[in-house]
Amino acid sequence: MGGGSILLPDEIEGASEIHRPTDYEVANAIGAAIAPVGAEIDRLFSYTQYSRQEALQEAQKLALEKARLAGADPNNTEIVELEEIAMAYLPEHAVRIKVKAAGPLSPDPADVRATAS
Repeated sequence: MGGGSILLPDEIEGASEIHRPTDYEVANAIGAAIAPVGAEIDRLFSYTQYSRQEALQEAQKLALEKARLAGADPNNTEIVELEEIAMAYLPEHAVRIKVKAAGPLSPDPADVRATAS
């Protein structure tokens, strides 16, 4: 169902039946329309300039804002993934922080102020 199923023939050798639900050709569009809105940031921080807690909070704040700008409901968006990677080969106690935020599409178009980049 969905995806490339529209490309499949009505008969396939070895299959006794091909089942195609109503509106199968638009299943991917429906899935995309109801999928959560998400955003990701991937940034280096220096623990000589930020405490660990400050760096994590800043990264999360940036991901949540980016998700909001992409259209996520700011009242229901949450951090769904956080990764902290020490960069031992860089000076100043560098760390790479990757954060993903996601939430349902905002019902209020005013929540989307600009295009997230």
